[in-house]
Parts: sequence; C-alpha cells; structure tokens
Amino acid sequence: MLFGDGFLKFNNKLLLLVSLFLVIFSSFSVFAYIEVVDQKQEDPGGYRTIAINSGLMGQEFTPTMSPLIAVELYIGTSYPDTVGDTITCRIRELTITGTILGTASQSVTNGFDGWLRFDFAPHIPVTPGSVYVIELHAPGYIFCWYWKSGNPYPNGRLIDTGSPVTEHDFAFRTYSYIEEPEGVPSPVGGEIFQIDKLAILTPYIIIIAVLTTATVLIKKRKH
Repeated sequence: MLFGDGFLKFNNKLLLLVSLFLVIFSSFSVFAYIEVVDQKQEDPGGYRTIAINSGLMGQEFTPTMSPLIAVELYIGTSYPDTVGDTITCRIRELTITGTILGTASQSVTNGFDGWLRFDFAPHIPVTPGSVYVIELHAPGYIFCWYWKSGNPYPNGRLIDTGSPVTEHDFAFRTYSYIEEPEGVPSPVGGEIFQIDKLAILTPYIIIIAVLTTATVLIKKRKH
C-alpha cells in the first residue's frame, strides 16, 4: 500500500494543527495602520523667509501622538536661476540646539514650490505634551520656508537664526499613525495600510482541503 496507517496518523495530526491555527488566528482582531496628521500649520501665508541656510532655522511643535514618522514643510525657491540643492531636516528635543533625535534629507530641484516630505527611519519616539523642534538646513541660498503671521500655531514658535518668534509660524505638518480594528471607518485623509486576513488564511485553507481529500481517498481505498 502506498500510504499506510503511519501516513494517516501524521496526516490527521497535521490537519488538526492547521485547523487549530486557523481557529486561533481568526479569533484575533486584525489592525490597519493608518497614517494621520498630528500637528499642523498648513497656511503658507504668502510670506517667504530668508534662505534656509541662514542658520538655526526651525519650528517648535508639541505632539499628541507617538511615534513621529514624517514631516511635511512648505518650501519655495528663492533663486530660480540656480541649480537644486539638498535640504536636511532634523528633529531636535526641546530647543533648536537640543539633542538630535532623527535626520532626513531630500534632493530638491530648482523651481520647487510646495509641500516637501521628510520620512524618518527609524520612526522617532516622542513624548506627547513635550516640545520638539523641526530644524531645516541647506548649504546654498536657494530655497526658503513659507510662514504665516498672527501666531496661527499656538503650541510652538517659529525660530529664525536661533531666536523664537512668537507671532509667526512656519507651514508644516507632522505625521504619526494609529492602529485601527478591521471594519472601522478611517479618518478622512488617512493613508491605510490594510492587512488582508483572507490573503493570509488562503494557503492554510488550501492545505486543509488537500489533506482532507487525501485522507478521504486513502480511507476509501482501505475499505
């Protein structure tokens, strides 16, 4: 006989283990990771600062979520006749000269004007309610950072050449993420990274079907 009692016993045990895994896995909630904006001042205001490389330029912010995964800053070209440049974004703790917690850089082409995103890898753990600073630097006098007057962001201050300016704020967004149970509507604007439960279970369902069919056929041959 091609398949004996030993194979049947092994087959039955394997079938039981796979079935048990499916039952346990299906009982857990599956979460989607949703990217959300935490802090923001989205109005560029039409004002351009002096060039970014003027030194110690930044924006304070007070997060309500952790970790910090990215920031977006509204950047413009000050001198469109020049070549591009590399802009570096640092996240500092407490002050513009505080501990650097994360760094990201972007190569920006001449003429750029709009939201520029910096992703941090690894993500930066932050303490909700504490003050952090987005510092921006570029080697050349090419790009600028838009700002708005009237203190539009009360939870932080614009920093120009190392000095806080209470009545102005740069245009910025900070990003974190939340875990959302499957089936719960996501907030508008969130980027959803779904975990497909069916795609995970399909290979195991196929294994169960094959093992069950083999077991039935072998039992029929024995009888």
